[in-house]
Amino acid sequence: MKKLSIILSVLLVIDALACRFNVRDVGFVDLGSEKYRLFIFVPDATPAAEVDSLKSIAYATYLESNVKAEVLTASSAAKSEAAPFLPRDLKKVEAVFVSPDGKKSLE
Repeated sequence: MKKLSIILSVLLVIDALACRFNVRDVGFVDLGSEKYRLFIFVPDATPAAEVDSLKSIAYATYLESNVKAEVLTASSAAKSEAAPFLPRDLKKVEAVFVSPDGKKSLE
């Protein structure tokens, strides 16, 4: 009886010390973090087919990531929340990576 109580005590202590969760349990859980933003600015003269192609490529590329990509023409970007990040002289396609706190990370 004494051996059985010692074995049960050891098992209970081991169980109490073990963490209930491990990396596998929370590896694919969305913890509600804010997404990064990738603003892709294109000149207004860019053909609509190229803009649509760029939108579909950006969507497919970042579909399962924490990055939300947006393709915007210069005129539409000036009227949106991306306006502060719009390059002054947009002559070619440019992208700006913005962190969740609103700071420009990469250009």
